[in-house]
Amino acid sequence: MWIKFSNENFNTNAINFLVGNKSDLEENRKISKEKAENFAKENDLIYLETSAKNNDNVSKLFEYFTYKLVKYFEKNSEKYKFFKDINFF
Repeated sequence: MWIKFSNENFNTNAINFLVGNKSDLEENRKISKEKAENFAKENDLIYLETSAKNNDNVSKLFEYFTYKLVKYFEKNSEKYKFFKDINFF
């Protein structure tokens, strides 16, 4: 399974998302929202459904990722002190 491979081969501090795309095509859904939510919860993933066509949750996905990333750097500021001199905003 891809999540096992990711956990074994990449940074354990990674911010992991499971994104359900094309949420506007509900009639073509292959995996129920409940099943996806349960999978995300069991694997410590952030789950969000998006639709680029309807502009649903696309900005929210990037905003939430950015928020989690900033919080991670704040928490680990000594480890990443070279970022202190960069003005991101």
